[in-house]
Amino acid sequence: MYTLADAINSETGWGLAGESWQVMESLGKLGGVTWFNLGDKDIATHCYRTQRLSEGATLGQVTAELCASFAWTSGCSR
Repeated sequence: MYTLADAINSETGWGLAGESWQVMESLGKLGGVTWFNLGDKDIATHCYRTQRLSEGATLGQVTAELCASFAWTSGCSR
């Protein structure tokens, strides 16, 4: 989805471009697990997806909503 929306972090090949890492930095200071870094905007995507799924939305519906948030919808709502 990030790649198709031209929002991918081209340096890493994953996650979103222009990320910040404050959540992971804070988690590390608290002694939390930080072996797999997710940027702040990427974490927001995962939190939103989890919230919507717990509210009863289908994965297809949530994916379409996320694609719409990137103003890219062609082929994303299958």
